[in-house]
Amino acid sequence: MKLVFYCMLFAFVRGQCTSETVIETYVSELAPGSDIWLDMVQNVSVDFPDISFSTKSATPEDIGRGMMLPASIGTFNGVRHTFDYKMNEIFFRRWLRDGTCGHFSLFETTSMLDSFMNRNYPVFVHILSEEKPKITLVKKLPSVGVFWSHSNISTARNMLIVRDVLGHVHQLRDFSVRWLLHILLPPVIPIKMFDDAVVSEIYGVLAKNEIMITSDAPLGVWWKNVSDGNTNTGLVLYKCNETSLPCSSVTLYRGSILYRHNTTDESVIPWLKGIGNNETQPTFRLSTVPEQKHPEIDDVTGDSMWDWLSQSNRSFLYLYGSEDDHTIWPHIGNIFGQMGRMDINKNAHEVLPVNAAAGLCFVFEGKKVRQMNLCQHFLSIPKPVEDERGDEVEDERGDEL
Repeated sequence: MKLVFYCMLFAFVRGQCTSETVIETYVSELAPGSDIWLDMVQNVSVDFPDISFSTKSATPEDIGRGMMLPASIGTFNGVRHTFDYKMNEIFFRRWLRDGTCGHFSLFETTSMLDSFMNRNYPVFVHILSEEKPKITLVKKLPSVGVFWSHSNISTARNMLIVRDVLGHVHQLRDFSVRWLLHILLPPVIPIKMFDDAVVSEIYGVLAKNEIMITSDAPLGVWWKNVSDGNTNTGLVLYKCNETSLPCSSVTLYRGSILYRHNTTDESVIPWLKGIGNNETQPTFRLSTVPEQKHPEIDDVTGDSMWDWLSQSNRSFLYLYGSEDDHTIWPHIGNIFGQMGRMDINKNAHEVLPVNAAAGLCFVFEGKKVRQMNLCQHFLSIPKPVEDERGDEVEDERGDEL
């Protein structure tokens, strides 16, 4: 398929949406948040002079019908619709704009020649496929229009037309949602772009990790490959006078663990690969020896973790918080090999998941996690069962880091 039909779409006559619209907001002094919601609605109403807004006090009959308060109900051309998106101003504004055009879904089924998306959404994703996919991200991206049109495409699973934050239009085949970050936003995002609320919204939802680049010099074109290979990682560019980070450096945080590379040349590529393989030494990680060492098992810290894992082919580690309730080690003993504990409030390590918390237990083979579970799970194990060690743990850090 060609992009020709989209050129037709952009040239399509853009008539303004019209609708006789009345918005009624129901509040109650007994409903928490009523005052805040009403203030927001009244502030928004100034920007919609063609819509009639009114406020009503909810009656016992309203509550008896199951009305959740506060609530806003719109009558658009005689048809009533209840605002049922996330209760914030951005979604409320979208609901009003869409409703006056007869649209009441965050993931609309539309014609390929419908001018609504082009007119109302500077940033949009238009999916063409035989079956409508399930897209849950629409509930988090009110500023991005997401639409679907039925199309029989014999040469691809789907086709997407995407207009990004810079107004560029992309035509893509066999597209996956996990690529959206680097399509809607530039591969490397200058920090000043975050002054745009839409950029901040998209980044906050789609970026799971962040690489901070500090440089006054132009970046090499190979950074595009770094971006493509890190689908859920945002690459943010700072000029040297825009940050306290060292000039000509690359910085990455993984939880509380800091990695820093003191150049922005192509040596960044193996450095990042080493982080993904746990072969790059962090610049800083939390590491604290407990004041009172355990008399029976090993106290493992962030800095001693690798050496400790090297001492045995099989290891068992449990994480505790400010206090150890001492329920794990007497039950488990050495059935999984050497045993250690770590105060996760005062230590961190790259081999552990970013969200590692007190109450988690790990079984290692060499330096790899082979089983992770709540410690309560291991308390129910009477003896080691060699062929029931559980599934191998997937890396929870995202696609690439």
